[in-house]
Amino acid sequence: PHTPLSSLHKGMLAAGLLSMLAACGGGGGSSPNTDQPAAPSTTAVSTTVIDGPLQNAVVCLDKNSNGACDEGEPSGKTDASGKATVDVDNADLGRFPILAIVGTDALDADTGAVPVPYTLRAPADQTGVVSPLTTMVQAYLETTGSSSADAAAAIQAQLGLGISPLSNFVQDSSADSKLAGTLARLIVVAKQEQRRA
Repeated sequence: PHTPLSSLHKGMLAAGLLSMLAACGGGGGSSPNTDQPAAPSTTAVSTTVIDGPLQNAVVCLDKNSNGACDEGEPSGKTDASGKATVDVDNADLGRFPILAIVGTDALDADTGAVPVPYTLRAPADQTGVVSPLTTMVQAYLETTGSSSADAAAAIQAQLGLGISPLSNFVQDSSADSKLAGTLARLIVVAKQEQRRA
């Protein structure tokens, strides 16, 4: 005859069985993992603002197309290399142009302190670079209703550029990049003269 297990022995046996089950990964049934992080609702969008690289420019997603960085619009400020990151709601990705406000507290790596403020823009689906040339592309796109690719091709042809007006022309010293840089500087100077006038 079997001798009855004492309650102490029963407790030890139950604890041993539980630890064995835990080591084997549980009892076969799977429960949903409630610790999974929620999918992020924003995406970090990086851009570079250039005439020369521009420091302290305010960059934002111009959601209401008023040419200003308003409260509630995702924004950031450029570092010494002209780079900024903006946290954009996933629902807004590729929907709104990116805007750079270049104030008198901004520094141009090529020409120094900015004497007269101006703004730059880039198409909603081409946010990697914001420059005087991307500003022309965005203006052409808005006027004609064309795609950013068609607008870029039209501006490239009009200016006689050997590189896309959407490219970062300060990254190399090729003749094409130098020409793009010269044209960009002329556009900024013209904007500043208009503002002075």
